[in-house]
Amino acid sequence: MGRWICVLCWRIAQFGIGTWLSVVIVSALSPVTAEARRATPDDSGAVDEFDRRWFDVRADGTYTVHAEYQIRITNEAGRDHHSEQVIPFNAESSKLKLLSARVITDDKVTEVPKTNVEIRDLGENIKFFDQQKQMLISFPNVRIGSRIYLKYQMDVHDVPLAGQFTFMASMARSYVETLAFEFISDLPLTLWKNDPEQGLRISSSRVGKRYKTVVESARPLNFAVADEEYQAFEPERETAFSLSTISDWSQYAPAMIREIDRLAEEPLPETLRQIVAAVDRRMTVAEQINRVTAMMSEEFRYFGDWRRRNGTHLPRTLVEIAATRYGDCKDLALVATAIFRALGLNAHSAWIYRGAEPLNPAAYALPTDSLFNHAITHVEADGRSYWIDPTNPVSYAQGIFADIADRPALVLRPARPVLAFTPEMKSVESRWETDLRLEIAPSGRVSAKGKMRSVGRMAISMTKNNFFYSPESNDYWLMRTVSGSERLASYQVGTYERRSRVVRDLDVDVAYVLDDIGMRTSAGLGFSLTRDWLVDSVLVDVRDRETAILLDEPRTVVQRSELVNVKKVGEERLSCSIVSPWVSFSRTVKSTPRGVLISDRIESRRRLIPLADIRSQEFAKLQDRVRKCFYRSAVVLRSR
Repeated sequence: MGRWICVLCWRIAQFGIGTWLSVVIVSALSPVTAEARRATPDDSGAVDEFDRRWFDVRADGTYTVHAEYQIRITNEAGRDHHSEQVIPFNAESSKLKLLSARVITDDKVTEVPKTNVEIRDLGENIKFFDQQKQMLISFPNVRIGSRIYLKYQMDVHDVPLAGQFTFMASMARSYVETLAFEFISDLPLTLWKNDPEQGLRISSSRVGKRYKTVVESARPLNFAVADEEYQAFEPERETAFSLSTISDWSQYAPAMIREIDRLAEEPLPETLRQIVAAVDRRMTVAEQINRVTAMMSEEFRYFGDWRRRNGTHLPRTLVEIAATRYGDCKDLALVATAIFRALGLNAHSAWIYRGAEPLNPAAYALPTDSLFNHAITHVEADGRSYWIDPTNPVSYAQGIFADIADRPALVLRPARPVLAFTPEMKSVESRWETDLRLEIAPSGRVSAKGKMRSVGRMAISMTKNNFFYSPESNDYWLMRTVSGSERLASYQVGTYERRSRVVRDLDVDVAYVLDDIGMRTSAGLGFSLTRDWLVDSVLVDVRDRETAILLDEPRTVVQRSELVNVKKVGEERLSCSIVSPWVSFSRTVKSTPRGVLISDRIESRRRLIPLADIRSQEFAKLQDRVRKCFYRSAVVLRSR
């Protein structure tokens, strides 16, 4: 259980195809199940007994916040996690004052001594950027059942959006018994809320010439979930609210957006001119973009956060970035925008929320600063949009990275910022294929040879891993995936381009030897059929389930395995085909003159299966068919 408040600075996968020959037995069994439920205090480790905040917003958008909260520790995990509390702050744009910190155990109050409070740098404090700090408070004598109380004041005297105040909070995965937030502002406040469980009580009034909004809990708010596998939280079902002194994106940070655009028009330093000169104008737009971002990855170091300069979201100048050869996302988005413009492309910086789980699209109805945590570049050319993330170590202009796909993004056009949507992911754009010939000896020894193909987004991880791990390590894990076994006696991986940062479809020759097939039955050797992790996610227990089912990014897996020198025992029909709106599975098993040919195709069509769909009859039928056809099965083999 962590501090639930979700603000830009505080809300902060490696995707890989799972092994496709996993734990399999001959007969189909039901998967292990657990009954889903809302978490209890013991599950959570800690409960926020109350969280109270008072905001005093001034006419220039600066503000002072007084905050106090109390956490009850319910188990050892909560004790370990909450005995230290951290308050992040920007030392150049705000002042933080600790008012009270204490531990209450069996009515005994222990004040936190001053020696237990320290200010530390938060990550790298690099020249040209504001000083990101954190106050670390170590609470003494914390036991199970103790209460941790904290009260502080933060005065924010420089804000990212001059003359504007915005705030957003989400209660996703939280457990808070009493919530009370009060906002008093010199400027009118507009409110957006998403309260599907009717847990909030909201009121607005005038206090003299000022505006007052109060957001309180109508009852204890428990959105933590226990004993659910493959959890996916649907943002549309999250309780959340936001406040803003502006109500339209056309009013959002006009001076700052104009300044960002002006910075992109400054003369290019020599380093950037060299990148422009290295681009062949005869290339397609996607090829030009990939060439630029690949060279940027070589030239500039990215540190992964959203740093402020002079309290704002302004990037540094092109000269500063080129001189230091490092930058945050805003800096690198500016560099890419400037280079693309020099190549004659229509480019602008854009802000987006980067992460595996997008925010609720409905929240973008009200402009707030907390809807973004990352800067990218938007290019319009050839009648289409390109969404480019130059912070990524590999280049993929022909598609879109999963952590910025299918969500709103604010394109920073100086005349009028535009809120647009990035493309959704499709399974046809991410494909993994294997075509193998397996010779199976009477002893059970397996000698395999064939090809592996990785297409589209599926090739991103292989391309990226070549820059993070050794060839030996990459080959080992590739062959673990291809073979579905960790008992590799030997293996070979064919040559392919390992040092290009541009993501391309990969075709690789592979070969491996297993000392043993790994399964024996009373009728002969056994060969386990494909059991992709997607099967497990579909077959989770859905009784009283509270969240959607996570499928990860859409993809297609195709596997063709020809087993030679053997024949199939038995006449049980193992071929099957299932199609649904969320996933599809198909398998054929047939005898051939040389042995047995097994062909599988598995497709995840969506990132998640919504809770409403999980409760449908269509999904119940899907589970039944998958359980009978694909969950656990094998072919029994006999040598020819």
